[in-house]
Amino acid sequence: MERRTRPAYQAVFQRLKLLSPFFDPESVMSDYELALMGALRIEFPNADSDGCLFHFVVSSVKHAKYELGLVIMIRENPVVRRIVQLCCGIPLAPPQMMRDALRAIAAEARLTLFYDDLIPYFDYLWYTWLSGPRYESLSVCGSVHRTNNACESFNHVLGSELGEHHVNVYRFLECLSNIEDTAQTDILTLYEGRNPGRPRKTSSLANDARIQLWTRNLLDGYITIREFIHCVSPTLHGLFEEQVRAGP
Repeated sequence: MERRTRPAYQAVFQRLKLLSPFFDPESVMSDYELALMGALRIEFPNADSDGCLFHFVVSSVKHAKYELGLVIMIRENPVVRRIVQLCCGIPLAPPQMMRDALRAIAAEARLTLFYDDLIPYFDYLWYTWLSGPRYESLSVCGSVHRTNNACESFNHVLGSELGEHHVNVYRFLECLSNIEDTAQTDILTLYEGRNPGRPRKTSSLANDARIQLWTRNLLDGYITIREFIHCVSPTLHGLFEEQVRAGP
């Protein structure tokens, strides 16, 4: 979409409901874009709204590096690096405990020599993510899907099929038809009891199991929110390190 305004998104969803009158999703996932989130709330008021952990990590690390000027400290200072990675795990906490998670991390940072450098980052997390409209969708605790990578993957496939921007409508429909043929093949493969895609990595499955275990332990009172954040943040290590190395 060239216009990413709430009315533009609403027009798309209204057209979708017109084409499919019984379309009534139980949950929706977005990347925290405020215009999109607002349109989803209006057009699908009964749907639970979930955010995307991937986009939170990308946005928060990028903001810390380039908007707050912490890029050198995050890359070269292991203490600052660890604190920022701990913050990336906040959405894995239950929604009612996310603010306590940030408070626990800030209290830990206060014992270091770099607390003053990190105050703007803590303020950013509090006022951008833990207050206002994004807060309602931030937690991915208990979600079957913690990211919208499936949608991003489809966008990549569509972009690769199109090959260029602003193609004419005939080329666009041709590409959609090709993708539909591939999807039909995948469905037939599923009916045969086979996996049409790549199986999930063992490490991803292990991370899921760990997060579920630590979440149960937190909710049952066996561990504190501080201990929970220290347990879950390493599951984001690969993504976090990728964003630390990424350029502007």
